Amino acid sequence: MGVRKPTLAGGIWYPGDPTVLSSLLTSFFNNTTGLPDCFGIVVPHAGYAHSGQVMAASYACIDQNFSGTFLVIAPSHRGGIGPYTSELDWGHPPAWNGCL
Repeated sequence: MGVRKPTLAGGIWYPGDPTVLSSLLTSFFNNTTGLPDCFGIVVPHAGYAHSGQVMAASYACIDQNFSGTFLVIAPSHRGGIGPYTSELDWGHPPAWNGCL
């Protein structure tokens, strides 16, 4: 199984510097409380500068003890009709190590 390398790290969608990224994420989560008893969430993915605070508010709704399954529904940015699955290890942005 291959690992997909991030293509937009380092300033375009999220900071490439782990310290800057950690500070940014901390500020987003410190400024939201989420909502109790969420059944599902809708999360934008326009990059932290554009939608980071809304992302944090959405993710803050998920109980920290949640151990179920996530279903991700998203449009294809490349066209075509799904459903699509991936066997790649999508990993995470490299600067996330130890941030969350």
